[in-house]
Amino acid sequence: MSFRDLYDNCFRDLPIVLVSKEKVREISESVTTLDHVFSSSQYVIFFFGAGPKSVELGRTLEDLVKKRNEPIGKTKDSPARIRRFFGFKKKKSSRDRSSPDGNTVIAVVKVGGDAEEEMAEGWFSLVPSEDARIRSRLLRSLAVETNPSIVVVESGTRAVITTDGRRLLAEDPSGKDFPWPTPDVTTVLNDDLLVRWEGEGVKKAGGERAKVRALLFGALWCPPFREWIKQLIPIYSSLRSSSLSFEIIFCSSDRTEEAFNSFIAQMPWVSLPYDPSKTIALTRIFNVHGIPSLILIDETNNIISRHGRSVLMEDPKGVHFPWGSRPLYELNEHSVSRLREEPSLILFTEGSPEDIRFSLSILDEVGNILHRERVERDERRRRESVPRSTTNEDCISTDSSSDSSVPSYADPLQVFYTGEDPICDHILDRILEMGEAELPLLVIVDAVAGVSAVCEEEDVSKEVLDAFISAYKGGKLKWTALPSSESTRTVGGIPTSLIREATRQSALIKMSPSQGSIGDEKKELTA
Repeated sequence: MSFRDLYDNCFRDLPIVLVSKEKVREISESVTTLDHVFSSSQYVIFFFGAGPKSVELGRTLEDLVKKRNEPIGKTKDSPARIRRFFGFKKKKSSRDRSSPDGNTVIAVVKVGGDAEEEMAEGWFSLVPSEDARIRSRLLRSLAVETNPSIVVVESGTRAVITTDGRRLLAEDPSGKDFPWPTPDVTTVLNDDLLVRWEGEGVKKAGGERAKVRALLFGALWCPPFREWIKQLIPIYSSLRSSSLSFEIIFCSSDRTEEAFNSFIAQMPWVSLPYDPSKTIALTRIFNVHGIPSLILIDETNNIISRHGRSVLMEDPKGVHFPWGSRPLYELNEHSVSRLREEPSLILFTEGSPEDIRFSLSILDEVGNILHRERVERDERRRRESVPRSTTNEDCISTDSSSDSSVPSYADPLQVFYTGEDPICDHILDRILEMGEAELPLLVIVDAVAGVSAVCEEEDVSKEVLDAFISAYKGGKLKWTALPSSESTRTVGGIPTSLIREATRQSALIKMSPSQGSIGDEKKELTA
């Protein structure tokens, strides 16, 4: 599920607010749409985060944006720049997203955090919504993994350029290499370069590409990684002896080649040759922010799971190989990491054998239905991974008034039942703070968005379950922030209730200047 794939149906009309230090006379004047921002800039930076780290990062980002948006030979407050930034300009080809003087134009959209303290004037802020799915879709489609995060999107194609902007901004605060394009995975992860320790030296590995590859990020100097090695070696041997098409590829963060050579001598799997630049490139491609880490990918380099160690520890014999999605999961110490990947429906019970039989009888049918939706989504993703020439015409809908429904894959739902693993009580008591609730209990947890929703029906049945899922799909659930989550209720100092009212009263949401110009461009393209 990509940002570009969901843009027209889920994101283009999202209400956002322009932040200004001046008092806003009419709130409706500050409300616009995300599509307006995309249509009046070359790049859009999504800035996710809250807290001290976010504030400091925001200052650095503010400096970069000011420098990159400053027209050559013109003052930063020139009328021409203001007209250009807000879309009051002559119609231009959708292919030309740069300013007339050749300077890059960047817009920043802040998501989350304290709007007044963490936002610069001229930035935009996403208006908080009661529907948690909106934030969840945005976070998942932009592959946000850490707080704070910076994601750069090219406006014309809606393509994500990098999800690693936080690290890249720290390395390049002046934006010399902006927009920081992500390296091509096929040039970095070249199977012909893989090596294996044989005897007393390193030799080319050879062989065909495995169906599932595990990218193992670590280093000799990292104690947790050394413990991982002890756990992974017997699992690797077991999987290989079962003739499964599986391989582990070590991506070294060792500080010297000598340390690298001494370490891979202990490993039965293959490795990339010692090259810190390739490891760094792969961490950018797969959004890895620390070691140890084990990322499972398929033959076309799509991510199967970011929690590869948990997957292998749960299934050391490869019963569920190639470890794609399943209709049902038991919530335990190995599967709990999956809660970070998608919104999750959990049926909490006491965990007795009788309870488990009850859970399976209730969840089996719906689990299979939701699983088929997920398989269709994954198949779509695989088709889209095939290289093709992307043009702006590909990315612009042929119907500017389209009100197509949100696709089913925009709101995935994986299904869990509980057994006797202590992690189940921990989640119920400490994460959801519902240790005193009567069981059985149906809950949907969206760890990415930081919210949960509880089924209020006293009894759990197939009918109750179907109604609960229908309410989720229809955006009718009442969401509660998880204890560690923050909820923003003002944007630029403006109460969100007033912003929503202005949104309803204003024609901006359906008739913004940007949408008018895009509609004209569509007519030109289809003429």
